[in-house]
Amino acid sequence: MDSVQQNRIMVNGRVFLPHNNTRSVEIHRGMAIFANTGVEAGFSAGVIVPQGGDEAAYILLGRLPVTSEYRLIPIESIDHIDGENIHLNVHCDEILKLHLHQPA
Repeated sequence: MDSVQQNRIMVNGRVFLPHNNTRSVEIHRGMAIFANTGVEAGFSAGVIVPQGGDEAAYILLGRLPVTSEYRLIPIESIDHIDGENIHLNVHCDEILKLHLHQPA
């Protein structure tokens, strides 16, 4: 990921999903995030938008109980969004291997 100084953390942001790049979808704080097995992996704690851009590049994955550890989920890992649920194309074990967000 680019340097943290070149990115903004936002409570919401718009993305174009990889399989449907004609319509943007909003991701906001509090949406449930599910692995491809249907297991709930956590919640959206926000999005990271590159400086100068207007489209989110990553989702910050938070977990309950809330900790200071947030994982970076690339937008390309989203399979689909239905209502308040984000479904990933990533297995549960792979989510734990995603990069941690390192605030400046």
